[in-house]
Amino acid sequence: MLAEYEEEEETAYRRAKEVFELREVERSVKQSSSYDRFSDRGGDSFKDLEGEPFMSYEEFTRHRELTSLKLSALYRNLLKEPYTKDVELKGDVKAALEDEDEWDNMSSYDKWVVQLFHREVVDMFGGLAVVDKALLPIGLMTMLRQSRFQWQG
Repeated sequence: MLAEYEEEEETAYRRAKEVFELREVERSVKQSSSYDRFSDRGGDSFKDLEGEPFMSYEEFTRHRELTSLKLSALYRNLLKEPYTKDVELKGDVKAALEDEDEWDNMSSYDKWVVQLFHREVVDMFGGLAVVDKALLPIGLMTMLRQSRFQWQG
């Protein structure tokens, strides 16, 4: 969003510079011609800038935090709390997952972690199931059943 704002700001600067330079050309034509093309405008409000170059980009953007409505709106938008968007089950993850119901029961964060690291886990363990429940010692299974943590499988 910031890159888009900066791009729009650069475009606005180029346009303002073009308008300024066009007025400079029109002023010089007016001075060299007897025909007054600006009589309906009530005079030129930029008389004091005559012969001056257009401001630099740095000067154009110097106080944008105080003057830019678009930057203010962007700032307020960035302050909002982001919403969570679930990761879709597809591709390699879908192929590696043994049971799609497991995916539905995962939190958004867990889905994101699986999506991010599934290749490494599959390479290391041959699948997304890191622990084979049938190979766990009976004592560990008993302890897990009695503990405050529940084994989800």
